[in-house]
Amino acid sequence: MVNILWVGVGGALGAMLRYVLSVQMQAGRVASFPYATLGINLSGCFAIGLLSHWLLQHGRLADYGPLLISGFLGGYTTFSSFGLELLSLLSAGLLGQAAAYVLASNVGGLLAVWAGRAVAARLG
Repeated sequence: MVNILWVGVGGALGAMLRYVLSVQMQAGRVASFPYATLGINLSGCFAIGLLSHWLLQHGRLADYGPLLISGFLGGYTTFSSFGLELLSLLSAGLLGQAAAYVLASNVGGLLAVWAGRAVAARLG
């Protein structure tokens, strides 16, 4: 039961940070490409790589995983926004941008998780 509360607290904080960053990143821009969601998702992938490695190495995954990984990063990253923005690009006939968004999100996300783990491994 306590873990559910930690997931909720982390999720709320992650969602609020995502909202603030998204508004700031899109401020003054009229762009058809969803840079804010891409940046948030890639930074979330990097953070999950970094945190998961560190928490596993220090035997703290069970203690802090619900708050930081399931909660905070689950609320911070946003696959549903990715889907909606991708559909918008496709509906607008922006096939090249849609393909670039899928590629950047998926390959970039995988590379960001790997980079986070690599940084964590070097930091000890």
